[in-house]
Formats: sequence, C-alpha cells, structure tokens
Amino acid sequence: MKTDEQKREELTLKLRRAYDRFMATGRKLKASDRNLHGYVYQALEMYGMHADLSFLDVSAVTDMCGMFEGCPFDGDISGWHTGAVRTIDAMFRNSGFHEDISGWDTSSVECMDDAFNGADPGLLLNILPAWTIPSVRSCGFMFNGTWADLDEPLGGDLFRLFRDGRLAGRKDIVDGLYGQVTLGKEASL
Repeated sequence: MKTDEQKREELTLKLRRAYDRFMATGRKLKASDRNLHGYVYQALEMYGMHADLSFLDVSAVTDMCGMFEGCPFDGDISGWHTGAVRTIDAMFRNSGFHEDISGWDTSSVECMDDAFNGADPGLLLNILPAWTIPSVRSCGFMFNGTWADLDEPLGGDLFRLFRDGRLAGRKDIVDGLYGQVTLGKEASL
C-alpha cells in the first residue's frame, strides 16, 4: 500500500507532466468531480498562488463547491469550460481571487450558497454584469460580507445590475443577497 507521501509525489509528477504537455501541445489534463480539488491544491502547492490552471480540462466537472474558499489564489482560470458546473457553493468565499472569469458559462449553475461571501469585490465587479444564471435555485448569503464594498464602486446603485443587467427580473436572487432563500417562481423587480 502506498503512503500519503508516495501518493503526493505521484500526483506532483502527473501534474508536472500534464502542465509541460499543455505548454508544448495545448493538450489539457481531464479533471472530474472526484479529482479536481486534489489537482488544484497540488498545482497551487507546486506553482504558487498565481498559477495558471488553464492546463486543467474541467468540462466534465459539475461540482466546484469550496474550490478556492479562504485561499489567496489569484491565477488564471478564465479559460475553464464550466458549462456542466451545477454547484459553486462557497467557491470564492473569503477568497482573494479577483481575475476576470466573466466569460464562464454559468447557465447550468443551480446552487450558489455563500459563493462570494467575503470575496474580493473586484471579482464581483467583473462577473455580475456578464454572468447568466437561469438555472439557479439556491443562493443564500451569496454576497454576505461583500455587499458594502460593491455599492460604492458601482455608483451606489448595485441594484442596477439586477434591474437592468442579465439578472433583471430575478427578485429571488436580490432577496438572497444577505439571507437564506429557496428560489421558486421568478418575480419582477
């Protein structure tokens, strides 16, 4: 039976080879719900908090819950193909991440509880006007601890994003900004 150290060394070698292959050929390492967290944590240990994680193919991943929670990660994940992702609960909670991921396909995301609770406001300024989340069912405390930091850079009218932007008509999301909410029938603002 392999020791934890041996398993970590094997994973390090696998990721190093995958990263080198990606740099040489553009071929990515296929990730799944089962192994994505391990790949990410090991890559950050190897390459640091500004690592380019583009070498990971996340197209089959459905659960990114807690992925960067409490982590100072601020590398490149802008090219991740996220169309299959259904859960991003606490993904960026208390995270320093603020890179532009406005191009992510979030059409399948259903659960966003605590997704940006205490997150860097810079991240939200990028994604709020761009993301479309028609499938979301749960978003309790989504922006808790971040709201005050967002209001001023947006000219004191954060609700404009919900009223006029891609989240227009999603009163259920506005109601879930600070508290727990179970989404039902959409309502107009």
